[in-house]
Amino acid sequence: TNNGLDKLDMSGKFTHFKSIPGDSTVLTENSLLHLDYDPAGYLWICTYLTGLNRLNLNTRQVKQLIKDQKNPTSLSGEEQVFYTYKDRAGDLWIGAGLGLSKYNYATESFKLIARGFVPVNMFEDRQGNFWIGTLFEGVLKLNRETGEWRRFNDGHPLSQGAVTDILEDDEG
Repeated sequence: TNNGLDKLDMSGKFTHFKSIPGDSTVLTENSLLHLDYDPAGYLWICTYLTGLNRLNLNTRQVKQLIKDQKNPTSLSGEEQVFYTYKDRAGDLWIGAGLGLSKYNYATESFKLIARGFVPVNMFEDRQGNFWIGTLFEGVLKLNRETGEWRRFNDGHPLSQGAVTDILEDDEG
């Protein structure tokens, strides 16, 4: 959407969340790319040009998580945030314009995990492998036990183009 975020409560009342220039307590912008519910009580909001927002669903407070050149643990890379994914271990992964980052809830900081691709979708399979659909590079797979990355090479059907959704079938 390009008009911010609307929340409908059980009584039928709408609450509108919208960007206000210069106000750091609201959304950074109104062009939203992805929403991700977090059982910890947050809604993660990915934006087109201005980073990541975290909406506390209980207090309705918005925290802007944007790139700060002076802080190496702030959001890495470009301000485009395409996707967030919370894995079974409770880690939050962020797909941004320059690569993949992981969020540390305790310190409210980010760690750049890998760069050189644009993650637009993520999925954790039954074995704990992490699959990443990218905007231009096809599919990547991270074996989280070994830390080994597999990039599907040229000629493989998963080697190129945009992969916007990943699912696991009954056979794994």
